[in-house]
Amino acid sequence: MTPGTADRPLMPIEDFADLAEVAPNTVVVYSEPKDGRYQQAAAHPLGTPVELPAPVGFTLDTEELKDYAD
Repeated sequence: MTPGTADRPLMPIEDFADLAEVAPNTVVVYSEPKDGRYQQAAAHPLGTPVELPAPVGFTLDTEELKDYAD
């Protein structure tokens, strides 16, 4: 988990795009919200399948996201 991850407030999914500057070429899944903060963060390289936890509950194929990375 990167420093400050647990301190990130809960945010709508559209705001996750802003996190690209924090971890380029990486997808970070924040999960286990508690008391307005995420308890877990899992980083995955772009191009790998990413399991999104409940309530989303599906596998995100991040291969096509590589087209949008610098």
